Amino acid sequence: MQIDIRKAIFITPMGYDSEGPLSEPDMMLHGGQAEADLIDSGDYYFAVKDLPEGFDTGVASGNKIMHFETIKSPDGKRFFPLFDSYNAATHIFGKNIRVSMTCFDTAVKFAKSDFLDGIVVCPGTPGQQILDISQFL
Repeated sequence: MQIDIRKAIFITPMGYDSEGPLSEPDMMLHGGQAEADLIDSGDYYFAVKDLPEGFDTGVASGNKIMHFETIKSPDGKRFFPLFDSYNAATHIFGKNIRVSMTCFDTAVKFAKSDFLDGIVVCPGTPGQQILDISQFL
């Protein structure tokens, strides 16, 4: 199935400043203003089909800085992950994670500002796509 990644809400493992590892999964779907705006527009879809029951949603607190996890390839390149599978995210990052709803615009912005090599869409799944950051500069 072909998806329009510019209208999709994915998930990305993340953390906040000054916090250590979690002792259990965070059952809140965090998100930023770009994600809230996309959802408010009504012209979006939630790409994650296997999110466990019990998650709640919320926009990131203005006084906390979100830090997204990245994926490093065997050749040392770093990529911003846009997961469409909670199981794939926990397989790569472990079960005790915090995730953010993440839209494509946020991924591009972060990948540019953190000098990443690209964006990986649907990592750890048969539909995985790697997008080189140079096409967005």
